[in-house]
Amino acid sequence: MITVTADSGAADHVAPGNVASHLEIQETEASRQGVKYVAAKGQKISNVGQKTIQGITDEGMPLGMTWQIAGAKKPLASIGRMCDAGEEAVSTRNGGYVVPQKVMSRTLEVLDRMENKSLRMEGQEGVYNFKLWIPRPPESNMNGNR
Repeated sequence: MITVTADSGAADHVAPGNVASHLEIQETEASRQGVKYVAAKGQKISNVGQKTIQGITDEGMPLGMTWQIAGAKKPLASIGRMCDAGEEAVSTRNGGYVVPQKVMSRTLEVLDRMENKSLRMEGQEGVYNFKLWIPRPPESNMNGNR
């Protein structure tokens, strides 16, 4: 059993080479071309191939994914990749869920109607972003004048 971290900032599923050590690393076009990922702290890590796994979750659900093998510290499941595959991800204070898109469709419709009560993020290349405006203080307050 391994622990996989769901990562909303990961553009792809990534794992270190020692995970699922009984599976062979398969060479890919990305590994042949020397594709590199940028880790959270900014260091570059090389893609050395991939492993396709078939596992079973604690709940007994079969789960398959293809990890890009690189110098990651732990296996990461890309929320963006899961959503691209037709799933929806929900994060809460106590954890989260990945569910089929049909399950979430009505909830998402309600959220879209809740103006100024929910934060809508745009998915772009497996990463989720939102715009934030930060107003400047009035000129009179910037210089200590009242």
